Amino acid sequence: MTTKPTYYGRLKVREDGRIEPEECFVATAVYGSKNAPEVQALREYRDNILSKSRFGQRFICFYYSGKGKAAANFIKKNLPSSITIIRKGLDFLVRKYQKE
Repeated sequence: MTTKPTYYGRLKVREDGRIEPEECFVATAVYGSKNAPEVQALREYRDNILSKSRFGQRFICFYYSGKGKAAANFIKKNLPSSITIIRKGLDFLVRKYQKE
């Protein structure tokens, strides 16, 4: 028996709980690769923690409505000096998530 996928707005949640699309625009801009271990940890945080609350679901929808990609492009183009500061904040989130 197959189950219908769940959707947050236009985002599909697969049976394994992972959200499509899988891109993490800001994290990729900050860490330099969509395959960086920190980016993977942030995807897992999105899928396993953030997506479980109404606020988290709303944030995910907002982020993937184009705002996340726009923010990543803005950071890369106009604020590259802020990447170090943003990385410290994301590193904190990754460490906290990985301890849970």
